Amino acid sequence: RTIGRPNFEFLKRGETFGVPNVDNPSDPNISVSIGNTDLKPLVSDNYDVSAEYYFDNGGSLVSLGAFYKDISDLIFVRTTEIEGFEFEGQTFRATVTQPVNATDSTIYGLEFAVRKDFSESLPAPFDGFIFDGNITWLQGEFTYVNTEGDERDPGGWLNQPELLVNAQLSYEQGPFGAKIAYSWVDEYLSNILSDSGDVFDMFAQPRGVIDLQARYDLNDSVTLLAEVQNLTEEGLEFERRFPIGDYAGTVADRGRVAWLGVNVEF
Repeated sequence: RTIGRPNFEFLKRGETFGVPNVDNPSDPNISVSIGNTDLKPLVSDNYDVSAEYYFDNGGSLVSLGAFYKDISDLIFVRTTEIEGFEFEGQTFRATVTQPVNATDSTIYGLEFAVRKDFSESLPAPFDGFIFDGNITWLQGEFTYVNTEGDERDPGGWLNQPELLVNAQLSYEQGPFGAKIAYSWVDEYLSNILSDSGDVFDMFAQPRGVIDLQARYDLNDSVTLLAEVQNLTEEGLEFERRFPIGDYAGTVADRGRVAWLGVNVEF
């Protein structure tokens, strides 16, 4: 059994207001963040089972695991849209967020992982390759309670995709090392509008990211480093779900990040 206490910021009293754009009447929006001093810590009963098989003198393995978690008082941030919200003598459309406890919730899943060290099966210089990969399948359920006290199942946990895939190919040979990594995240529920029903909930769209890393040891004290994150410049896309289909909600660009560094040990 594990206990997760609320973030300290969630427990603060009072309200925090975003600065509204008072000079643009066509954009009468304001954001409001409210703390919750009544938050309870989440309590989770966890059940795990796994099996592993090692080969290549212990350098390679195949594993399969399963888990189940029964959670009380799951903490999440509830979003509410309020029309006609008054602030400093003006009327706005307010987006109000507040951390709250859910009622009953569960999450369960399977994870398959494989690691292959080619030092035992390939000739030099290819014996420096190592492959790592894993696939995780998840299912989550929790009861969502809106500001009116109505309950509903939003179709999964917030920010919890059903499928995650990770793969990495690395190479180590003498002073040189490099790796390329790919991570893929399935669609997931990212935002619940408490008073609008699930047809207005926001879903993040599937996204795959490629990262590169390399290093070279000049000597025992100096190492050159290079890294590229999000090589293909994959952005973030969110869609709102309606009975007649999904419509684009938000698109956020995420550029490529590259850096060079030197690590010196004295």
